[in-house]
Amino acid sequence: MGNEEQTFQDTLEGLEGEIEIKADNIACVIKEMFANAESIKHEEKKLAERRKAIENNGERLKKYLFNCLEAMNMKKIETPRNVISIRKNPAKLIIADDFIEKNYEYVEAIEQFFVDKGRLKEDLKAGKVVEGARLEQLATLNIK
Repeated sequence: MGNEEQTFQDTLEGLEGEIEIKADNIACVIKEMFANAESIKHEEKKLAERRKAIENNGERLKKYLFNCLEAMNMKKIETPRNVISIRKNPAKLIIADDFIEKNYEYVEAIEQFFVDKGRLKEDLKAGKVVEGARLEQLATLNIK
């Protein structure tokens, strides 16, 4: 082995020690990053559970307030901080499962039964009785 080859070999052996140290340090950083990510994932789950519990409590209180106002036949309360009102939602069309097959033909072009829900809704609003279909109007509590 010549002098240059020996120098090259020595340099490679020296770098091997440095690369092992760097690789070990980088591996430690990688492990720490994944551990931090896992910790964050765990915290996200806990925060999501807390958020859901708070939302559920809010919904329960909202239903309670709605029921209280309904029982007292109150539609609106205004305070310096809030305007609380009960408002009716637009009527919702409710269709029985077997209604479509009984009352409408199968349209092969679209491979399904077709219901003109807008027309059906208008018919029901006009007082027409359609078996298997009805309008349902709910009210909701609005807080501003």
